[in-house]
Amino acid sequence: MNWSKRTINLTKKILEDVPAENFLAGYVVMKHSESEFGRLTTMDAINYKYNIREMYNDEVLVNYPSLDALIADGWVVD
Repeated sequence: MNWSKRTINLTKKILEDVPAENFLAGYVVMKHSESEFGRLTTMDAINYKYNIREMYNDEVLVNYPSLDALIADGWVVD
């Protein structure tokens, strides 16, 4: 699935600005173009670490060197 430009821009804004209202649970839910879900923690976002973690534990599923690489691989904010 190709994400819309609006969805990609919203993802960039949220992960660059890290607004508190989007990270109330300590993370933001991410979705992948192949129907997978994960989460990105507040601390990872603040530290520019793009670790997609399991939804219910702290296991890192995949790590990206940049926000652009994360989006290019199909991840956006849910």
